Amino acid sequence: MEYKSNLDDVLRALADCKHEFLERIGELAVDEAKSLATVLTGAMKRGIASDVMPNDEGVIVGDIEKYSLYVEKGIGQTAQPFLEKGCISSVPKIQTLGNSLYQEKFGGG
Repeated sequence: MEYKSNLDDVLRALADCKHEFLERIGELAVDEAKSLATVLTGAMKRGIASDVMPNDEGVIVGDIEKYSLYVEKGIGQTAQPFLEKGCISSVPKIQTLGNSLYQEKFGGG
């Protein structure tokens, strides 16, 4: 019987799972940030988005509207952070997501 390595398949499956996990982290953080945004409608709230970094190094969550920086950090006004709080408040959901996603893809107990 000839030896066949499944290493490439396993590494590819892990990489695909990691990418999906990062995308879903971004979605969770965006949803949380939008729920905390002080502006209920408008370009700033619609502009909250996430993007997976090159080589799946992480996730960037932000707002394409420059005005959001003034709201988040309180430049010229009282700070009303929503991006950072949204990311932090989504951590428990992210942990649950990670556990369920990897279990779904790879099984185990």
